[in-house]
Amino acid sequence: MKKNKIKKRIDLTEKKYDVVKSKVAEQSGVYVVSVSSTHAQIPLDSIVCGDALQVLKSFPADFVDLIVTSPPYADKRQNSYGGIHPERYVQWFLPIAQELKRVLKPSGTFVLNIKEGVSEGQRETYVLELILEMKRQGWLWTEEYIWHKRNSYPGKWPNRFRDAWEHCLQFNKEKKFAMYQESVMVPMSDWAKARLKNLSETDKRRDESKVGSGFGKKIANWVGRRMAYPDNVLHLATESCSKPYWRFN
Repeated sequence: MKKNKIKKRIDLTEKKYDVVKSKVAEQSGVYVVSVSSTHAQIPLDSIVCGDALQVLKSFPADFVDLIVTSPPYADKRQNSYGGIHPERYVQWFLPIAQELKRVLKPSGTFVLNIKEGVSEGQRETYVLELILEMKRQGWLWTEEYIWHKRNSYPGKWPNRFRDAWEHCLQFNKEKKFAMYQESVMVPMSDWAKARLKNLSETDKRRDESKVGSGFGKKIANWVGRRMAYPDNVLHLATESCSKPYWRFN
């Protein structure tokens, strides 16, 4: 038997944080906030539950440092949270993207996790179309990370292989934004021990690309380094499929 959660009202005036002119109900850490409110500060480690577009409108401009979202994919999981037809997807998401841009700080970052579906044997194009329309909104498409799903769903299809990755598209408002690369550096791989042990004369100078790409390398620069910057592929397993989607009514 499913146990119903008991909603408890809380008096914000007694809290250390301040949500101006907001009525908040507490449901085990879920905060339902009236969309007409203006937030000076919201509590950490909390969930604001509501329609994304309406709740975003209640936030002030230049308010958020980081936004990460995985919106409903086109015509997927309709029994869980409905679905948006691929032909309407871009126009459906653009108003949300505009509000995200408004509330994001100039130094902030927006990461959009999304993946094209397959219809009648070919990939849909709404992700590509959305990127172009967001650029017209004024977004800068700064980077694309690949989420490699280590436990991708097995299967067999007549004209393609199984999906094992998704886009994590990074957008920014300004070319200069907050990024802490040193905080995510990774140890040098084992190749460095043998490769850097005996350097050739070529390794000691900048070796330019043989195809004229403009790229070059000086292997000697890596001597003594113990850490390196990671690449833009994220190797992460998906959440267990036995866990139901969070639903807040």
